[in-house]
Amino acid sequence: MPLLETWQEIGPHRVRTEENVIFLQIVGHLRIEETQAICLLSEAVLAEYGSLFMIANLHQSKSFSPEGRKFLAEWGTKHTITAIAQYGISVVTQTISVLVAAAIRLLGGRAVEIKNVKDEAEARAWIAEQKKRRLGLPS
Repeated sequence: MPLLETWQEIGPHRVRTEENVIFLQIVGHLRIEETQAICLLSEAVLAEYGSLFMIANLHQSKSFSPEGRKFLAEWGTKHTITAIAQYGISVVTQTISVLVAAAIRLLGGRAVEIKNVKDEAEARAWIAEQKKRRLGLPS
């Protein structure tokens, strides 16, 4: 899957990239097929840049399929997301993200740092800080 400089749809969701950052807008239910497509894009970013960060807008998210959670936990044992900033998150979605991160750790993957922020501006600032801290790169 090519890198995406403009918003593209994966089911009802939208994705785009800015270098090694994937922006996600999750709308409604996230099914396994959509999770797999996002993981393919993530692999393309990792192949191109060697690192991957995500900013997720979850204002309109509803649920994450159990099959998708399992797939993502297994995918996370082979691929590393450096950090995720998410905003608009419900308590249920926050709990699910913690559980998926825990499953990745239990399956032998590297733990991803997840930060809940108030909006995209704060997410961008936190990701820029993570790039500096973890990769020694300019934001």
